[in-house]
Amino acid sequence: MINTVYIWDEDGLPPVGDWTIILWRGFHDADGSKIISIPQYVEKYADDLKDSYLSWIYELGEQRLDGKRLSDYFILRPGFSYWWMTLMSEKSSYSKSPQIIDVIRLLAFEKWISTSTPEFITLESSNTLLADSIKSWCATNGVKFEWKVTEKKSSNQTFTKRIFHSLPYPVKALTYLVYYVLQRWKLRGSGVNYWRKSTGDVTFSSYFFNLSSQAVKEGRYESYYWDNLPGILQKANYKVNWLHLVVNESTAIKSDCAAKIIKQFNKSGEEKHIHVTLDSFLGARVVFRILRDWLRIFISASGIYHSLTLKKWHGFEIMPFFKKDWYRSFFGIEAMSNLIMYNLLETAFVELPKQSIGVYLQENQPWEFAFIHAWKMAGHGQLIGTPHSTVCYWDLRYFFDNRTYDTSNGVNRMPRPDMVALNGAAAIHAYVKGGYPDDEIVEVEALRYHYLNSKIPDSATDLLLAEGNLRVLVLCDYLPKNTQHQLRLLEIATSFISKEINIIVKPHPAHPVNPEDYPGLKMAVSMAPVSILLLKCDVAYTSNSTSAAVDAYCMGVPVVSALDSNGLNFSPLRGYVGVLFAKYPEELSLMLTSVALTGRAYTGRNSFFTIDSALPRWKKLLHCDTTLCDKF
Repeated sequence: MINTVYIWDEDGLPPVGDWTIILWRGFHDADGSKIISIPQYVEKYADDLKDSYLSWIYELGEQRLDGKRLSDYFILRPGFSYWWMTLMSEKSSYSKSPQIIDVIRLLAFEKWISTSTPEFITLESSNTLLADSIKSWCATNGVKFEWKVTEKKSSNQTFTKRIFHSLPYPVKALTYLVYYVLQRWKLRGSGVNYWRKSTGDVTFSSYFFNLSSQAVKEGRYESYYWDNLPGILQKANYKVNWLHLVVNESTAIKSDCAAKIIKQFNKSGEEKHIHVTLDSFLGARVVFRILRDWLRIFISASGIYHSLTLKKWHGFEIMPFFKKDWYRSFFGIEAMSNLIMYNLLETAFVELPKQSIGVYLQENQPWEFAFIHAWKMAGHGQLIGTPHSTVCYWDLRYFFDNRTYDTSNGVNRMPRPDMVALNGAAAIHAYVKGGYPDDEIVEVEALRYHYLNSKIPDSATDLLLAEGNLRVLVLCDYLPKNTQHQLRLLEIATSFISKEINIIVKPHPAHPVNPEDYPGLKMAVSMAPVSILLLKCDVAYTSNSTSAAVDAYCMGVPVVSALDSNGLNFSPLRGYVGVLFAKYPEELSLMLTSVALTGRAYTGRNSFFTIDSALPRWKKLLHCDTTLCDKF
């Protein structure tokens, strides 16, 4: 019988006493039952906890209010519920909705504590939502509760951003619309005349970045998302339409420059490959429809949050964790952004001549569900979604409760493409295990990883430690906080390594790394392609979530990934034999030096990707005339 539980939700070491310590965001490897690591407990029971959370989200959308399903309150167009574009439905535990991690940890805590209810629980934390939820559980179960409130960390936001974020959600939404229109108006009309007159019957949708800079200079379209597929199709006289999404990234091309590039692409495409951006369809009528839809969703959602009864799950109050997401999704910037995307997509597909096939990059972001519905409502043909990279276990955007796929009740169900084109065994396994209908899955070649065919080093350049030096390639993250954790961990770990270390840091393109921020690291920063840098290292040290870890794994480079107790294990290599995960600096130092001595093992490619430079599966899927396509 456990008398007292002390939940420690802080940095550093917990207080010593006659109690069982629960590390809410800390690791603990020693045997014994007096200290429990919730992050490690989550991994131990990952399948059950993941399924439980997906079930809660599904039942939230199915909850009935006055005899009507919650998702049916938000009909944006006949047959399409705006519910599928909300943050709750998206489940972006990685970046947009980090509170999902606390909810999953609550479910893990309940699983642990259900075997022995204590008499007293103390929580030391600055997290009000966590405190309220545990307090409510204690009141229900007759457990005494104490909350030791700690000070919240100060925000790094500028004064201007703090003022903006303090504004009411509707004010922020309307401000965002004005800002968006002013920023993107220069793209209005770019390529639209070509689009309306297109004689091609296949359309691809892609992001307007990750382009080959050399190809752009030459006026040609070449994207790292699609590798050599566009070139093969163009040389075979295959007519294709390209719909590009300009995103708000530091790597994105500015609107005026994007308009010029689109013009060049259309010129070089010789009317066989047509290019437009989604913002090419901006106009006064579209803006009017955006405002109309936003007002409709605003009215539909008003007052509903406080009517929801599905607030407890396994005895815990969960819905309060999503209050901000709810208001952002229905009243704020996210609502306005979603409705901008929907109306632009709707306009684009109405103005496009009938298509037989559509292909889009699938990550299950909100705009994709708008894309699917708008495409089908415009009367176009088969639609194919394709994840361009890896499918990570804890990236919940890719996973849904199995009941979601039930088509027996077809009213306002989740929009799905006709087929999902998956790039190899790993993605197929993830989808099938997640319950995705296997008759809607097709295997294709991994376009982004085509280079793996030619980048395997020969025995002459194959590595072991070069003259006793340790060559470490650091592959950084999309989220700055993850990169900071990764490099801080390495900074301390290097003090435990006696060998000379050569460190090359490869930042994510969207977030540069300043070596001066890490004075304890002697590093060189490189923006060279990962495929080149991997040829010149002994070990790859990756962030917890970067897909570049898979590049290293497939090229036989030993991989060590940094685990962060503040998050989940988002690594695409989670569960793969031979991949190591470092929790502490001392552990990291041992892992880096030991795995570097093992040399390379070129066994990873087949377990992840389908590689064939001739792209026979893609050609078959696109109904490409093999007599023409096979020449290239």
